[in-house]
Amino acid sequence: MTENPELETLKQKLNDKNIFEIRQIARKVGVPQPTTGKKERLVSGIIDIASGKVDPVDPSRFGAPPSSEEYDRILVALVHKVRAQSLNAVAEEESGDGAVLSVAGDDSADGYAVSGFLDRDKGKWIIRTGGAPVNDIFVNDYYADKYILRRGDKVCGTARRKYADSFAALQSVTSVNGCAPEEDAHRREFDELIPVYPEKRLSVSQGGISGRIIDLMCPLGAGQRTLVTAPHGTGKTALLKSMAQGLQAGNDGLKIIVLLIDSRPEEISDFTSSLHGAEVIPCVAHGGGGRVVRLALEYAKRLTERGEDIVLLIDGLSEYARSLELYGMPLADAVEDAKELISCARNIKDGGSLTIVSTVGDGDPLERALYSNLKGSANMFITLSGALARSRVYPPFDLQNTRTLRDENLLTADELKAADILRMHYIEHGTQGIISLFAGSADNAKLCKNLLNKN
Repeated sequence: MTENPELETLKQKLNDKNIFEIRQIARKVGVPQPTTGKKERLVSGIIDIASGKVDPVDPSRFGAPPSSEEYDRILVALVHKVRAQSLNAVAEEESGDGAVLSVAGDDSADGYAVSGFLDRDKGKWIIRTGGAPVNDIFVNDYYADKYILRRGDKVCGTARRKYADSFAALQSVTSVNGCAPEEDAHRREFDELIPVYPEKRLSVSQGGISGRIIDLMCPLGAGQRTLVTAPHGTGKTALLKSMAQGLQAGNDGLKIIVLLIDSRPEEISDFTSSLHGAEVIPCVAHGGGGRVVRLALEYAKRLTERGEDIVLLIDGLSEYARSLELYGMPLADAVEDAKELISCARNIKDGGSLTIVSTVGDGDPLERALYSNLKGSANMFITLSGALARSRVYPPFDLQNTRTLRDENLLTADELKAADILRMHYIEHGTQGIISLFAGSADNAKLCKNLLNKN
């Protein structure tokens, strides 16, 4: 293998550092026992890692932890870069000598295409591909540092296994969140974005009668935190699908992510086949499902950082909280964990929004505790009635408890008047009377005109 010229540069730069700087760099790149021994041993250990002769160990926990400024970030990035080059060079030589590489069914020396969400596990970056853990892809810190990658980023690239029985490692990055890797390097942190009240309406009127009722009587705004509360068997999953279809048909450029927690197989197939272009992510609530839920949320946050309008639809937040409790988490902590999910929704000043619509049951004590805690964070409420559902009335809206806070920011003056007239009509005729009014008009504009002319 030919000598890498950057390896020689690395050696020179390391020799110019003092022992204290070398110790912190050694700790960061994974040299064993970085706080002991002479400078020569530590430099040699760093070079061995950079040249691919040995693998790094988890960062040492002995000694005082380094502050964020106690090590040379540029030099650490150079170590990772040289290591990636060295490992690629070794793989190329082995491939040229006829070595057979197991690369998930493709023995090409150029590696194979991979795509998944970036995660952090035990101090290491990993791409979760959605399959078994053995199919996860190790990501060298060099790539994370170069492209300023964050947990939840959707990374596409190529990967390769050095040996048939080893984990695959990322070889190159072709896109991050659907764009060139360099484009996201200067994005803002999600927690630094300034939230403002929802002021842009997201139309769901093309999602059938239910979508039209929502559009006029409890409008959905970009950045809304929405709770769909319903007893089991009232069709909240079907309502969520209707909303997703209406959002997709009525809003250009809107990114839709659907997270299905403990859903039935046929429901997953129904969502996947009817929502072309949306990302449907199914998961179980127990075991590694919690990680999938968190990664889906982080992915939505990463897209929001880029200035995009994102809608995250979560079906099964109650199941998520219940699984946390069943696996040993106290009820209060499980509820708080679920609350953090919906609390991330916000409209961003000067660009982007994250809208979250989540279904919550209202049956057992956990579901009631969950709703009680979530209602303080939510600013839009859709309530379904068990009695109406048993009478086969669809959509079974309990319009007395269905509302959007500050809906005057989303509706026109005429729409506000029409919505007030509809609520008076609901008091007299119930949900079936409201459904009849909507069914008797072609669209909401004509319905508003008819209502205002009669009153």
